[in-house]
Amino acid sequence: MSSPGGVGNSAKVIDQGIVQLGDQELDPRVAADLTAIKSGVSAVEFEEIKKDLNNDWNLVLNGDKFVEKTDYSRVIDGPQEADEGDEASQQLREHVYDQNSWICPQGNSTAQVHGEISGELEFTDSVSLAKKYFENPTAENEAAFTKQVFAYTEGKVNIHEILFLVFKESIQETNEDKKYFLQKMKDFNSMGEDLSDYLREMVDASTSLSEQGEGKKYPEKERVNIDVKEFDLSTLNSQGNLEITTSETKSVDRSSLNDQIKMLESMQETVRNKRQMASTSFQNLDQKVNQLYNLISSVMKNMNEMRAGTVRNML
Repeated sequence: MSSPGGVGNSAKVIDQGIVQLGDQELDPRVAADLTAIKSGVSAVEFEEIKKDLNNDWNLVLNGDKFVEKTDYSRVIDGPQEADEGDEASQQLREHVYDQNSWICPQGNSTAQVHGEISGELEFTDSVSLAKKYFENPTAENEAAFTKQVFAYTEGKVNIHEILFLVFKESIQETNEDKKYFLQKMKDFNSMGEDLSDYLREMVDASTSLSEQGEGKKYPEKERVNIDVKEFDLSTLNSQGNLEITTSETKSVDRSSLNDQIKMLESMQETVRNKRQMASTSFQNLDQKVNQLYNLISSVMKNMNEMRAGTVRNML
């Protein structure tokens, strides 16, 4: 019998979740068969196949093959309802789980579970070994991490959720560094805007000085009052503006005003250089985070293959 939701003329899902493609009967639980199925149908048809396998045969796509839902996401005492979680959880969901069509175990109980296990030695050891692997992704380091997680989660009923938290904790420091440099970029943008505003004041003063000197025998002797300011380029004040360390109204001539403008332009260059350094650091960390997501996906796939016939409740 075919499943109720057929997928067109070229392929259909039949008994036991087998996909009939022409005169072939292919098992989507086998990676090679799934590759053949994908090659023989359109993207739209494949989406229909996924729906039929999910709805009628409790199969979900896991990497390069389909697996039983019970093997894939049996979280007995884990999340009862899904929620978005914090920013780090959302990013992990988007870049690892959604990208691989995996069910994300982040849910309404995840924060509570983290509070319960975050102080456990086995949890912190798992996080440490995950970080070690991410920093040096050798087969030896991956095996050490996998062995630790298998031992730690043995007999637990919310293994998916614990694994999610291990991965989240292991990349948290990198995410925090990324947020730091993103904030520094915003700070330097604000500094640059404030310096530009001050430069406009100096340009206006220069224009006034030029107007005063028109027709004068010694225009270079004309003077104008300006606010001479000095700034702290390392931070912003509590209002999010450039920190002014000193401010004094002075009467200046053309030479002094030009010196003030040159000094201000030099400060602008300093801020631009600092912003570029922060931008480079941010981009490097952004690339590193994406690499971490790829490594997490790889580890999860390998752990799934290591179940050796026993449901380990691992993705």
